[in-house]
Amino acid sequence: MNPTILTHGTFSSNVPVVLLIPAFPLNAHQWDRVVEGLGDLPSIAFNAPGWFGEPLPDPVPSIEGYAEVIRKVVDDYGLTRLIVAGNSLGGYVAQTLAINDERVRGMLLVGTNGRTDSEEARSKRLSKAVSIMAGADLEPIKESALSLLGASATDQVKAEVLAATEGLTAESFAWCQRAMANRENRLSELELLKSRREFPVTIVQGTEDPASSIADAEDLARALSVTPRILEGKGHLLPNEAPALLAKILRKMQLGAS
Repeated sequence: MNPTILTHGTFSSNVPVVLLIPAFPLNAHQWDRVVEGLGDLPSIAFNAPGWFGEPLPDPVPSIEGYAEVIRKVVDDYGLTRLIVAGNSLGGYVAQTLAINDERVRGMLLVGTNGRTDSEEARSKRLSKAVSIMAGADLEPIKESALSLLGASATDQVKAEVLAATEGLTAESFAWCQRAMANRENRLSELELLKSRREFPVTIVQGTEDPASSIADAEDLARALSVTPRILEGKGHLLPNEAPALLAKILRKMQLGAS
């Protein structure tokens, strides 16, 4: 496996490529069942910086640095039309890509928000980063991913989530926590983006999400002039919990932009 990306389908100039960006602390395989639902349509699923021991971007951990890693892959493949899809941390990166890259022709935001952390949340992230780099055990972090699921999640889904924590390192954990702690409020930029460039946007939020809220989804929806889709009984990790729905949304975006 390429430690940075998972590619699928046939790349061509006719169909936009979907960029799939996972939630933290999961790797690119979080999107496997969504990719299955895309059939032959092209996609690239990404691991966050530092996963599987990959080098980290320089200098300061940031969402922009994560987005730049993705842009380099896009440039290397010579891609000219993109659909961006992100869950949680991946949603922060997807927003940054859409705001700064004219190649983006559609966006799916799942269980995410457009705001900065509160001071309390930011402090907790930074403390966790320090603790892990000082030698704290990563296994409880991996297992805690299960707490992000809705109550109806099956044993299969739970197993898939745990498997998708493979490759997490102390360095990548700390980098991602610091990047999230350093992120900017994007809502005003998203409003400006929607006013100057028209493309399809879908926002999906679970009612049992412990990490982002319906209010977060509604804030994003107002900024982007759309209505959020609220999924009853689903949690934070919707690429695992509702893969068929997300695949259907992305297929419609890809084919509509072809």
